[in-house]
Amino acid sequence: MKRSLIFAFVWAQDGFVRLFTHSVHTHKVLLGPGIEPFRWLLGRWRAWRTFELAARRVPAYREFLAERGIPGRLRFRGRLAAAFAAIPEMDKDSYIKKWSIPQRSIGGVLPRHGVVVDESSGSSGTPTSWVRGKDERLATRQLLQVGFARTANSLRKQPFVLNAFSLGAWATGMNVSTSLTEVTMMKSIGPDRNKIIATMTEFGTGFTYIILSYPPFLKSLFEDDRLDWSQYDIVAAFGGEGISENMRSHILRYAHSAFGSYGASDLEINIAIETDYTVALRRAIAADPRLARRITRQGSTACSRWCSSSIPTTT
Repeated sequence: MKRSLIFAFVWAQDGFVRLFTHSVHTHKVLLGPGIEPFRWLLGRWRAWRTFELAARRVPAYREFLAERGIPGRLRFRGRLAAAFAAIPEMDKDSYIKKWSIPQRSIGGVLPRHGVVVDESSGSSGTPTSWVRGKDERLATRQLLQVGFARTANSLRKQPFVLNAFSLGAWATGMNVSTSLTEVTMMKSIGPDRNKIIATMTEFGTGFTYIILSYPPFLKSLFEDDRLDWSQYDIVAAFGGEGISENMRSHILRYAHSAFGSYGASDLEINIAIETDYTVALRRAIAADPRLARRITRQGSTACSRWCSSSIPTTT
């Protein structure tokens, strides 16, 4: 099929989905079982279109490819995946630090409105600003709402989200606050134990409190004995860094569920979430060296490292 027809189909499909983006149920259908091959095909086509759009309209990416002798159009015979393998990887040194933010934007300019600038934590040495346009912010909001719906729909009590991620320029806290306001009751507190305990005391035990924060903060919060945690219905959701299964077990003494959100500021916020199945699998691997040897690449030693970490959500 000609690239022009493929790209036209992708644009049309994007427009169709956009008509229903106000509903979380639309995305639950699109992520449902049975349509994975079609979704993967669309994903490859969308990646193809995005590559050629960036090569044509983003000055920094055009120069990045030219320096490496890579054409701005995919040329392939057979599988599209093979053509993707020839595209060079980018990192902060080879791309982010080399070109300015406007040069890394479509058309070489920043939009005058509809833009939010997040800042990553600076774990690589210096905090980095990440510019989010309208489309990316919409996609992030939808992903967070779909992930939240998986948890909230199974609760017996009304959910009350306590957003204890750091607020301000950091990516996670403000994105959570703006994304989930439409679908739940929420108070954005930041990592402040005193305010969380005061809020839960004030509102009482009639809610399921979904507390969102970093693993060390959750641990210190639940170890605060000013509140009788056994009287409250709690779901803990963590991000920002890895969690060990020992840490999860500790948190589960106070919360009936503990799930992670995976991602990174420079990749995608909330790119994936843990489910009951993935948590059970990970705990089974950690507990059974024979199972670890059967289903991990390097056996139980590698598993012991893998099971004590997770993909971090840079904040």
